[in-house]
Amino acid sequence: MSAFDSVQALYLAMQRVAFELYVSPHHATGNLRWDKPGDGYGFPMAKSGYGDLIGFDRETQVP
Repeated sequence: MSAFDSVQALYLAMQRVAFELYVSPHHATGNLRWDKPGDGYGFPMAKSGYGDLIGFDRETQVP
């Protein structure tokens, strides 16, 4: 396994974390937050999930 494969695997895992956070019932009810409410969670999201992003996550990831 090359270093690139390892970094890609880590990045894909972080995207999965973002997906799981944004589809969780805790996010839907507003009970899930990191730092400031409504600011997102700080994980990279796959392009297909850009519409779900909020706050700082949306500002930094959506062109």
